[in-house]
Amino acid sequence: MTWKLTDRQMIGIVLVVYGLSIGLNAILTTIALKQYMDLAKGLSMILVFSYANVILNFLFCITLLLLGKRFFKENKRR
Repeated sequence: MTWKLTDRQMIGIVLVVYGLSIGLNAILTTIALKQYMDLAKGLSMILVFSYANVILNFLFCITLLLLGKRFFKENKRR
């Protein structure tokens, strides 16, 4: 069984996952601040989460660029 997704469905999935990553990052940042009242530890945890979020954002941007490239190629053919 193969999955055939349209471009809109793929973009929707990417945006939903992107939104979830932003929400997860906010929750983890709040937990880090509440858990570690020592400012140095809390800030180091936030830095780790920020780096993870930057990597996720980079991957999502690449995915959106690839989807956009495919979309414009298909529209040129029509």
